[in-house]
Amino acid sequence: MAGVWNNTLYITTGLNSIPARTVETWKVNGIVGIENLEPVSFKVYPNPFTESIQLNKSGHLEIFDVQGRKVYEDEVEEGKVKLNLLNDGFYNLKLNSIDNKIYLIKIYKVN
Repeated sequence: MAGVWNNTLYITTGLNSIPARTVETWKVNGIVGIENLEPVSFKVYPNPFTESIQLNKSGHLEIFDVQGRKVYEDEVEEGKVKLNLLNDGFYNLKLNSIDNKIYLIKIYKVN
């Protein structure tokens, strides 16, 4: 069970037997709202793709298969990246951008 009161989050594991007493409760101060998050400005398209993808950022690109093996790595510029040598399937794309941000996205290659 959880609830917020006076900008404080309270989380409890519930009640034990009669007489009812809380088993364990935590108090979390200083809740950070989602209004502090930056909008995601990283775009990869088309997705799914057949031969190549387009990126709107430059940086160090890594692509991993579903088993976590790195199948592609390169320094890339904003624009087209040819990935025609990849097999069909799902991949995790990671870009360490030149503005020191890390972007992660799932991509899907089809024929």
